[in-house]
Amino acid sequence: MWIEIKHSLGTITSRPVCILPKEVVKPFSPFSVKAEITEDTGQLKVSWNNPELPKNDLQFQVRYAASGEDINWKIQEVSNVSVTSVSIAIQDPCIVYIVQVRCSMIEGIGYWSDWSRSAYTVIKDIKAPLRGPEFWRVINEDPTTNQKNVTLLWKPLMKNLSLCSVLDYVVEHNTSENIAWSDYIENDTTYTFSWYEDIHSVKILAINSIGPSSVNFILTLSRQISTVNIVQSLNIYPMNSSCVIMSWTLLPMDYVVTSFLIEWINLNGEEQIKWITVPSNVRRYHIFDNFVLVEKYRFSLYPVINEGITKPAITEGFSKDGIEKQHDVNFYVILPLMISCSFLLLGALLILQHRIKKLLWVDVPNPKNCSWAQGVNFQKRMDIL
Repeated sequence: MWIEIKHSLGTITSRPVCILPKEVVKPFSPFSVKAEITEDTGQLKVSWNNPELPKNDLQFQVRYAASGEDINWKIQEVSNVSVTSVSIAIQDPCIVYIVQVRCSMIEGIGYWSDWSRSAYTVIKDIKAPLRGPEFWRVINEDPTTNQKNVTLLWKPLMKNLSLCSVLDYVVEHNTSENIAWSDYIENDTTYTFSWYEDIHSVKILAINSIGPSSVNFILTLSRQISTVNIVQSLNIYPMNSSCVIMSWTLLPMDYVVTSFLIEWINLNGEEQIKWITVPSNVRRYHIFDNFVLVEKYRFSLYPVINEGITKPAITEGFSKDGIEKQHDVNFYVILPLMISCSFLLLGALLILQHRIKKLLWVDVPNPKNCSWAQGVNFQKRMDIL
């Protein structure tokens, strides 16, 4: 390629320049881009069609991000030129992703194409829930009829456990009379039934479009076991308005504790009962909540064994012994600090005194050279200092 300028006086020709078209070409963008979350694996699968031009082998880049107002793109290189799809591991398979693809020559020459049109994933279940929800029960007894109504409470499954949604919950019942039945609960977190039998076991399954959860919690209600006392002592004392500490000891027993359940409620307010499950090897637990320390609370500790839920240890308010122990702990922490600070202060005073003596001794004149200093005992004055 060169340029010629023709004039009446003659023709001027530039130096020729050699240009390879593939070095300056900009390919068309990939088209028919599709994005989906794969079932079972929960990966982001992206597929596309190659552009018609150029005919050379192309390399690709896929960029993806969670769809929303603030898009933070991540780029995946596709090194294999013969493929038109790629699977990418992602952290959260239960959100909508936006995807784009572009291409360029494999030799690294030329330009990248424009990004393709955006493709979006659709939220769908990728497998059955990993497990059913943790749940607890509240028992209300009618003293006149001796009838017990049990209300089950559970927390909605998080997306990482439901994978990705929950359509229904199923409560399965089994009694000591070998009677079994199931009740379907739609988008609710409470369920009430009447308890007549000596032993009544319940299990809650979570169901999505793939199927039910295979790992589920079982709660056994036993009239006999509910009278068994396992807890020897229970103390509650506050750390601050957002944390209290519960500590307990157990009596010698032949039962095997599988877990503990801690329950608390503000008796002065209209809040619902709050609860949390604690491992069986724990004897001291920090409870985090918004506590009003001047109000009255009821704390309950339920040891859970294979045969059922035992008799709870209940305390209202905060334990004075616990507060005193907390103050003792603070005292033993502060005392060494006070002693260390005292030694540091004493050392600083000694160093300061030494520097003052040195400063004054340097500034004292030689009595042999100064008439006014003759007869003055400077050593005595330094001792006074």
